[in-house]
Amino acid sequence: MNYISLCCDKNYLKYTKTLIYSIWKNNLSEKITICIFFGWEKEILLASWMKEVIESFWFTFKYYIFPDNIANDLKTCTYLGKSTYYRLYIPQILLSRWVKKTLYLDVDIICNNNLMEIFKTNIENKLFAVAMENSKETFNCGVMYINVEEREKRALTDFLINYIETHPDKIIAGDQSAMNNTLKSSDYSLLDPRYNLSIQYRYYRKQNTHYTKNYIKKEITKWVLFHFNAKKKPRHYLCVHPKAYLWYKYKKNNNIKDFVMLVVNLIFSNLSNIIFKTQIINKLYNIKFFRKLFLLTVTWHK
Repeated sequence: MNYISLCCDKNYLKYTKTLIYSIWKNNLSEKITICIFFGWEKEILLASWMKEVIESFWFTFKYYIFPDNIANDLKTCTYLGKSTYYRLYIPQILLSRWVKKTLYLDVDIICNNNLMEIFKTNIENKLFAVAMENSKETFNCGVMYINVEEREKRALTDFLINYIETHPDKIIAGDQSAMNNTLKSSDYSLLDPRYNLSIQYRYYRKQNTHYTKNYIKKEITKWVLFHFNAKKKPRHYLCVHPKAYLWYKYKKNNNIKDFVMLVVNLIFSNLSNIIFKTQIINKLYNIKFFRKLFLLTVTWHK
């Protein structure tokens, strides 16, 4: 059995359901158990949402609700709330249920291909496997193939929490900052970048980065996981991710507002310069039709 772990609060229920649907759509014949870790006190509403999800997809589901006071003392960063820290506690919970390895995914991700190759990654004596970001020194924690046993053996959760509490000035991106600041390259394995196409995609094109332009161009059709890790998500008209429009492919029950956002993201999906993109949007805003369109979408997202 292959285990996938997701962390979610009430603000990301739509993204979580879209992610699950995209996994299901591209892994129909696979044996997958999805473990969802919630930070939400309204258990009755949560039960209703889980019932809808379970009835929609042919996966085995398990869920765990964190107490409301968890991670309250840890530093939050810009648009990253305390739910970012929920993933720290996943190994402790799963190991008690005899799960040895799990694939953790941020819920602002979609799966656009079969996932099974990632479960063959060698993480023997490693804490996890991750993909590098826009430099050779920094990795992104939005996709982690976790060695649950090894992490608990090294007491990584307690170590990271202590670091976050004692070095708040060095925490820019939650536990991801703590891991990048304290772990050595020998502590983890590398995932192929096609398992985490994040907003840093445009920076891969520079010659001094971890992945070359030629590699990206050659492998682009094989990308598996698209990660919308900027503040603006696909449901925002200033989302700068090059594949934001794909989110609507997997969002169920699209309405007219979704269609408007899909068109906007399709128009601007190939613009790699955010400043240029913003200038074009501002010019279109001066046209009456587009002004009404943007006001509609902005009002919808408030």
